[in-house]
Amino acid sequence: MGGISFSAPQVVHAQDPGMGFEHLAGVDVVLAFDDPTANRVLEAAFQESLGRRMGINLLATAQPDALSVVAVATCVPEDCASAEFYSVALLLSNHYDATWAIELLSHESQELADLYAPRVAELMEPLGMWAEAWRPGEYRAQVDALVDRLEARCFGPALARRGIVAAMAIGDSARARQLDQVASDERALC
Repeated sequence: MGGISFSAPQVVHAQDPGMGFEHLAGVDVVLAFDDPTANRVLEAAFQESLGRRMGINLLATAQPDALSVVAVATCVPEDCASAEFYSVALLLSNHYDATWAIELLSHESQELADLYAPRVAELMEPLGMWAEAWRPGEYRAQVDALVDRLEARCFGPALARRGIVAAMAIGDSARARQLDQVASDERALC
């Protein structure tokens, strides 16, 4: 008789900060990048750097409750083949779930709701903005440094908040206190 075989469940230990349970669900992140470089090397470096981070789910399209990273790059001078540096602007924002606004409008008038739904659904709540200049030979290290800052000020605190509830649910108050310190960092953006 052919049976179904089960593999042993993966054990995740809450005491191991690298594999904490708060990383299991992850933070959804959408990257939109206007990259004029050949082969879109800046965008590829961002995708690679974000993809290496534990707890980051890199999405192809915006979803409610996802974080959006919107970046625009230019080359100086304009010919990217001979650029002396790349000028990069980055906006970090919450994708705004406007469901409540659409429902409110539909109570007033379905016509209003239909008219404004596409516009309201596109709203984002800005969390931070950065502008930097990178030399072509140093952009990978600069991308990693910028993503490190995003992780410290946004992705890490967001994951920590999720972990507090999970730690309390299993009675791990020490881990909950540790995560609360990360989540309540006054420099946190998310």
